[in-house]
Amino acid sequence: MQNLYDKFKANTELKTELSAYETIKSFLSAPKFETDTENVITSIKTEINNIKEKSFKNWEDVLTAYIAFNYLEPNMPKFWYYDEYYALPSRINLNNLQNKTFIGNLNTETYKTAMALFDLANIELKELLNATDFETYLAELEATSNSITDKMFEYWTTNKNIEIKFEIDTLKNSGEKVLDIRVRNIKHRVTLPLSNRSKGFNWFFPLLFGLAKFKVKTIKTSYYY
Repeated sequence: MQNLYDKFKANTELKTELSAYETIKSFLSAPKFETDTENVITSIKTEINNIKEKSFKNWEDVLTAYIAFNYLEPNMPKFWYYDEYYALPSRINLNNLQNKTFIGNLNTETYKTAMALFDLANIELKELLNATDFETYLAELEATSNSITDKMFEYWTTNKNIEIKFEIDTLKNSGEKVLDIRVRNIKHRVTLPLSNRSKGFNWFFPLLFGLAKFKVKTIKTSYYY
């Protein structure tokens, strides 16, 4: 309050009258100040209202609410729980993914990881499902995958002779589209479904998609999913 009295240049007489009010609460409950000739009190009350607008609402201590809202909350660490349930399956039915139909190997956790992959590749599922040529979409997925794979090998040293490959198939009976995710061993020149890789690999690779998505979301909204 003393800073506010100084900021709005309360004269000596008014400062003496204001000296009894050291908190926002006591100031706001004070009677009318007869020595206020420059509308200092009005200016201070306007400033306090501005502080309230940039604070957590319904907190008794306005100053504490302001500090918590502007300095503590934006810098709180973000926690994200990730386990094997978020791992990507080898085959993803894209129609089920679009419709959030959680059957088979698609559940709410794998849905989030798969959507993180498509979001990072800037692919709209609706457009992909309506397309007849998938080459552009596969190129986007592989470019994103290559970037993530390069980052992964900074930490994953067990086998660096592998790369992720994508294929999109159309099921003959239903016309639904399926994304196949396979891992190619460059040294032995063979590919296997993603789920056939080690449990650690199948956990760690999708984790990086989530972390990349988390980083983007944190910059924009400080929130993930």
